[in-house]
Amino acid sequence: MIEARALGVVRGGMLLVRASFKIGAGELILVRGDNGSGKSSLLLTLAGLVAPSGGHPSGGQLFYQKEPCRDLRPDCQLLGAADGLDKTATIGENLRFWRAFFASVGRASAVTIEALCGRWGLPLELRAGDASEGQRRRAALARLELGTQAAWLLDEPERSLDRHACEILNTMVERQLARGGVVMAAVHGASSLAGMAASSLDLVESGTEPASIPASI
Repeated sequence: MIEARALGVVRGGMLLVRASFKIGAGELILVRGDNGSGKSSLLLTLAGLVAPSGGHPSGGQLFYQKEPCRDLRPDCQLLGAADGLDKTATIGENLRFWRAFFASVGRASAVTIEALCGRWGLPLELRAGDASEGQRRRAALARLELGTQAAWLLDEPERSLDRHACEILNTMVERQLARGGVVMAAVHGASSLAGMAASSLDLVESGTEPASIPASI
């Protein structure tokens, strides 16, 4: 479903790593590596927020559903290091925004916001700026199920979650995989998701090598 061949991951104009991997439908892959190895940058590259670079003469390549592509848009969702919430709005208002956005591009799921907030223990009327870090992370995770995108790119999804919330996350990921979706999760240290992972991608820094001109994929 997703295949990368020596995909150059760039930050600040420097090549961090060349990543090669395959993820089939219904599979989870964990991305591991030291801080600065390019885990977050890889996810940003796949989401189309950072331009890729081939990094070597043959150039890097990315394929989705066996077709060459530059990134996984529009069929992916990114859970980044930031939670992506408007802190002046309530949790309910934030989720309604995403519901409306997904509906506008034909990718809204049937799940209700009330059901999601009940599942995650989130008060609809709580202003995001007044929520705890754990509550904001849960709200960001709840947003994923409002869309029908096949690919989830998760940057340390367990950050700030307690044990119960990690169990909810695991169940959510299981549902995504059962639908034939794919999940790539960058993790730091032990992860509760490890038991369902089909494989692990271990990143090793390439050092401060200047990146080539972004490849046309």
